Amino acid sequence: MIDHTIILEDTTLRDGEQTPGIAFSTDQKLAIFDALLKIGVKYIEPGIPTMGGDEVTALKAMLERKDEALLVGWNRGVREDIEASLSLGFRAIHIGLPTSKMHLEKSLGRDRAWLVERATELIKFAKDHGVFVSISAEDVGRTEIPFLQDYAGAVSEAGADRLRLSDTIGIMTPEKYAERVRSVRSVSGIAVQCHCHNDFGLSIANTLAGLVRQRHRRKSRHARSRADDDGAEEVPRHRSRYRYDFTGGAGDIGQRCVASTPAHLAADRGTKYFRP
Repeated sequence: MIDHTIILEDTTLRDGEQTPGIAFSTDQKLAIFDALLKIGVKYIEPGIPTMGGDEVTALKAMLERKDEALLVGWNRGVREDIEASLSLGFRAIHIGLPTSKMHLEKSLGRDRAWLVERATELIKFAKDHGVFVSISAEDVGRTEIPFLQDYAGAVSEAGADRLRLSDTIGIMTPEKYAERVRSVRSVSGIAVQCHCHNDFGLSIANTLAGLVRQRHRRKSRHARSRADDDGAEEVPRHRSRYRYDFTGGAGDIGQRCVASTPAHLAADRGTKYFRP
């Protein structure tokens, strides 16, 4: 039987623009956005509202078409970022926070007690405004499994709709990534989103391993590949081999699986990358 519960969520306009040498103009962003809608992508991460300037100009134009796809505004773990997303009218937001001890201490100068408190506070603030909330476990490859499980329980209890397992520095293997997914699913019913980077060419394998591990759990599941990964469009091409398909409908995202790919997918349909 084919599994039809996987949703394609595209992050070209946010994570894709972090690719070296890529900087989209407003017109280019809107052209990519239009192409994604035309090929049927229903979940899109279009950018970072708190950046202001041209980014907000583009986001406002995209939000005029928010009934055609679920647009997910990306935010740092900062309340002002979330306020910026809410003020623009986003119905769904993502909160980026790291869970590895190294990332917390070296990048933010914080500890895990601070992380749990901040995540809980921001989730509740966003949920009070009635939006869908996704939150990261960034640098999941260097996050010990017991803490990852504790974190999953904490964000779920706070009201988060989805937990993104981000292989931020691209060090995971399929076996290790699948184990991270399994560990979360064994302790929490929160929807899991796989976000895999391609530093060592394993993003597709890791994403597929995450999908398979979650499907065996028979619960809500999410998958994602970083936009600038080489060949991230391969994930949907494996649907017959792994017996899954993508839904085009905009149902309850918390009960479905999300697989994100970049403009590579649009390129297969006649749309090219836009380079400065």
